[in-house]
Amino acid sequence: MQTARSATCTLAAAPPRPLAAAPALFIARSSRSVSPLVPSRTYATGQDAQAELQAKQLRLTEKMGRMKQSMGTMTSIPIFANHIRPTEGRVLAPDATAKLKRQYMIFDAQNFAYSLWIRYKWRKLLGSKWHEQFKERSMAAYQAMNQALATGNYDRARQFASTPVVDAIKAQRTRKLQGLRLSWKLHKVVEHEIVCARQQEVFKKDENIGQMAVKFVTEQSLEIRDRQGRLVGAGSHDRPELVTEYCIFQRDMWRPDDEWKCVKKGARETDTLANPADQP
Repeated sequence: MQTARSATCTLAAAPPRPLAAAPALFIARSSRSVSPLVPSRTYATGQDAQAELQAKQLRLTEKMGRMKQSMGTMTSIPIFANHIRPTEGRVLAPDATAKLKRQYMIFDAQNFAYSLWIRYKWRKLLGSKWHEQFKERSMAAYQAMNQALATGNYDRARQFASTPVVDAIKAQRTRKLQGLRLSWKLHKVVEHEIVCARQQEVFKKDENIGQMAVKFVTEQSLEIRDRQGRLVGAGSHDRPELVTEYCIFQRDMWRPDDEWKCVKKGARETDTLANPADQP
């Protein structure tokens, strides 16, 4: 009797067993007011994780490259290495005074001295062989830009020239040379020298941008042929012409990994004493 009574008390004190359908019923009732559960994210492992990481890095690199290219297109850095003396010499007015001629001489001497001093600073910054390396790169850039105009190989030109320069070459080729085949050839380099070197802080303090105006005097030829292979115009590889052209190169001096790039092809001769606002 006592055992039956104690068993009855135990059954009465024990908590009721939860029903199996109760959680589902609770979720069904509360789903009207609570947002559905978000599935947990799964992470790749092993080779899949490495491949996913590499894909993310590639997308990030491409995005940064597009951002840099867009910024370079939108941000216009003025040409400040703009002292390019006329090749044939200045043509002064008949009534030019001796004072004016002396001013020109002083101005040219100042440009030569300042350009020499800037190049000496770059020697200390970039190393003793920077000038030889620049001459090799600038000549390679000059050839790549002319080859791009002739063949349409813009990928190589982008290694040496800014986006606006490549776009100008592409527009010139598209506008004037449709349906024609071009062949450009460099026969001889007569002169290849720096005529102006400058350095300025453009955006931030102690972040200098360097520019150089470079003179190219070369013997070159450009053949233009139609679809039948017939020569168009007077250009021929058998008769090279003497061509004088100025290009302006630029680089960020505070970044050791930066390279010189052409930011102006076909710069014109200027006279900054007569018109200081004149740009190449």
